[in-house]
Amino acid sequence: MRVWTSMITKFINSRKTRLSHWLHHHGQSLSSSLARFRQAPLSSVSVLLLIAIAFAIPIAIHITFNAVNSLTAQWDQDKQITLFLKSDINLQQAQELAATLQQQLAISKARAIDKQQVLSSFTLDTQYALLGESKEDSNPLPHIIELVPSDQADLEQLAGLFATHPDVDQTQFDWLWFQRLEAISQLILSIQWVMSVVLMLTVVLIIVNVVRWEISSRTAEIEIIKLVGASDSYVQRPFLYYGGLLGMLGVLFAIGLTSLSCWLINQSLSPLMTLFTSEFRLVSLNQAQAMTLLLIGTVIGIFSSAVASRAKIRAIS
Repeated sequence: MRVWTSMITKFINSRKTRLSHWLHHHGQSLSSSLARFRQAPLSSVSVLLLIAIAFAIPIAIHITFNAVNSLTAQWDQDKQITLFLKSDINLQQAQELAATLQQQLAISKARAIDKQQVLSSFTLDTQYALLGESKEDSNPLPHIIELVPSDQADLEQLAGLFATHPDVDQTQFDWLWFQRLEAISQLILSIQWVMSVVLMLTVVLIIVNVVRWEISSRTAEIEIIKLVGASDSYVQRPFLYYGGLLGMLGVLFAIGLTSLSCWLINQSLSPLMTLFTSEFRLVSLNQAQAMTLLLIGTVIGIFSSAVASRAKIRAIS
């Protein structure tokens, strides 16, 4: 029994020793990677800025895409069709027509508005007080119907239908602008994906070349370490940490650059948006998005470092 207990104790102690050595080497690898940034601060900052710019461009496109989407969504909520009826259509006929259109077409809301109310609104908006004091008989404006199409509505079909309706004199409907904005939004999304792929490959190439240069500058040190029995994975570990730090710090720089850019642009946009009574503004990455991007940058850095160091370290004897 004592023999078994002794063997188990030795096994546990050996495992603890290996684990402590493993953790110690990871700590040393991280420390040596950080030391490289301190030893060559200028070149390190230059490399990090290159990586940060490569990450910042797709982030900026993503922020722009979200801003355009929020703007189109805001306009989409206010989207409506205004039908100016012919002058011989009275209010009762307008109300009946509104109810009929809502029942028969893909219309979520239909409302007939009396021409006196239309005149009052026009007077308030344009400040033509004399026109607002006109008598009902001399009111030049017709009754109107305001329609809100449903999400399933074919806007182009509705526009053509109302343009030929016998009771409708004129249609106010900016459906073409919504289609254009949707096309612009989809274009921005496509550009974001293409640029993201291209620039992530650029980040990989940057880190690969930096790590290869680091290995070349430490060839003699690696040869000595391998002569005393170090494995390739042991030698490779510090470079993996170095690549991961390059990716992570590059993302941090990119988030800082894009956040600062958003703040500066919003300061300039604020007076303009006040004039247009719009809430358009650029919103930087939230905490979850930033953490996800940091993880992606770290993984890209480790992967690039592994690609750069694996074959090169094996070639050193």
